[in-house]
Amino acid sequence: MEAYICSCCGMNLKADGDLLRCDYCGATYEKDDGEKAAAKLRGVLDEAKLELLANRKRVLWSAAHERYPSRDKVVDAAKDVLSIDDSDLLALIYLHSHDRDPMKLNQILASAEATESQAAEVCRWLLPSLSPRMVGPLHDFVDRHFSNQRRIELTTQLETEAARVSEGIYEPSLPREAFLCYSSADMPKVVRTMDSLERNGFSCFAAFRNLRHGKGAQEDYLSSIKTAMRACDALVFFSSSNSRSMDCDAMRVELPYLIQELPEKPRIEYLLEDYGDVPYMVRKTLKKAFPSQ
Repeated sequence: MEAYICSCCGMNLKADGDLLRCDYCGATYEKDDGEKAAAKLRGVLDEAKLELLANRKRVLWSAAHERYPSRDKVVDAAKDVLSIDDSDLLALIYLHSHDRDPMKLNQILASAEATESQAAEVCRWLLPSLSPRMVGPLHDFVDRHFSNQRRIELTTQLETEAARVSEGIYEPSLPREAFLCYSSADMPKVVRTMDSLERNGFSCFAAFRNLRHGKGAQEDYLSSIKTAMRACDALVFFSSSNSRSMDCDAMRVELPYLIQELPEKPRIEYLLEDYGDVPYMVRKTLKKAFPSQ
């Protein structure tokens, strides 16, 4: 029989009746799926690369299944796999689940076509670290890849986790340590810093996550922003050429409110890039907001 490779962990599959089974991770495949995967791999990889890919997938699988997985080890192992096969679904999921770009993971979930074994591994990895912005895309992913009892089980688990992470998520008056003041053009850097702060125990308010964006939400936008600023212990201003513009709400609304209504509120200017020339009104606002600069 021709050798087929497990899409989850890179080990060889063995025939088990009408199925192909991986003894290492327990994944099972219909023979048609195994043949399609093998044909795809033969088309893009030569024999040496296939062996290297299998080894790297084994390293990634082991890193992701440690009792307390190391983020850096998982990311590095995922990058190693993607350097050979840039379309590997699980490697993409492992890499982007750390949300450097808040939209990338959602895009991957929305377009992914996975075997049931792969889909189960995606859910196993993502559910314990579920974020509010991931709930909808992961729910659709479960609906597309599972049926009957398994779909019910995963949907129930997903909804339980979603309720846990969403408790108070849209309540601007909830006390938090940091109000994040930023330009949406700097979103990847904002998300990366926010995740780092929260991994270290600091709760954050960020409009893109903690304010509703549906119909009618904009009516309460300014009121909610001001409520959140009052409720947070400190303000963090992500300072860049994007946020240092009078077209940005951070400069036009949030810093003036801080100066006028919350003069004693602790604040930090977090530089995303060095200063260039700024208009007089911007310079005036920044000098009032951060007088020690």
